Amino acid sequence: MKKTAKDLFNSMAIRSADQIAEAIRRIRKLSGMSQMDLAKKSGLTQAAISRFENSSKKAEIGTLIFAALNADLIVAF
Repeated sequence: MKKTAKDLFNSMAIRSADQIAEAIRRIRKLSGMSQMDLAKKSGLTQAAISRFENSSKKAEIGTLIFAALNADLIVAF
């Protein structure tokens, strides 16, 4: 069975905010979503998504988890 982008994300071991940001970027691209699409779905701005993905601004872990949850991804501790 072919893994979906969501399956890939949910199987990743993520240990830092940078890894969450990278995973969100990868899953967004694999899903064919633009930064604007993810911004609309998460309630964040496109500029915020860009900053997270490019690590030009360290995102608070809560904001990244919020973005992941609104993209229908599993967040577990």
